Amino acid sequence: MAATKGLKVLPLFSTGCVFLPVLSAETVSNPAVDFLGERRTNESYRSTTDPESRLMRKGKGKEAKPCYHAHVLIENRNGLVADTRGTTATRSAEWEATESMFKCQAGKKIKPRTLGGDKGYDTRNFVSMLRGRKIIPYVAANTKGKGSSAIDGRTIGHMGYAISQRVRKRVEEIFGWLKTVEQSA
Repeated sequence: MAATKGLKVLPLFSTGCVFLPVLSAETVSNPAVDFLGERRTNESYRSTTDPESRLMRKGKGKEAKPCYHAHVLIENRNGLVADTRGTTATRSAEWEATESMFKCQAGKKIKPRTLGGDKGYDTRNFVSMLRGRKIIPYVAANTKGKGSSAIDGRTIGHMGYAISQRVRKRVEEIFGWLKTVEQSA
């Protein structure tokens, strides 16, 4: 503890999320069952080995798998992990986990000034929540999604936005490292 006495955590953060698929007998090949052409939803499908997992897809055209979300909040300058969460996979899990992590940081008297994130965080509700907390939203602008981006031109044009988008990959590096460690175990 004495080695970290002079450490000052700077209030520039990035957040990220990754799918954690549930490996069970159902996700392994089963020749007796053919799901091809069947639409599986969380209402029609329940994992027998892990009923709390939810079906989620990583993108359009990808298969739905039972999974959870893992969330990480890092300090941008040094890539230090400030907080983590594991949640049930839902559409709003990323935003809810980030807000929960911010509340935890506020309890530690840490007030972030900016937040970097991927396109999944570019929603009007999430961006207005950040602005209500006086946090500058340096999330990637979702120009291909429904409606327009919640990020305005003055934010995108700011020099800090470009820097934040470059260092945001540190969050992904954490998940990559975890996957490497998981495979070697």
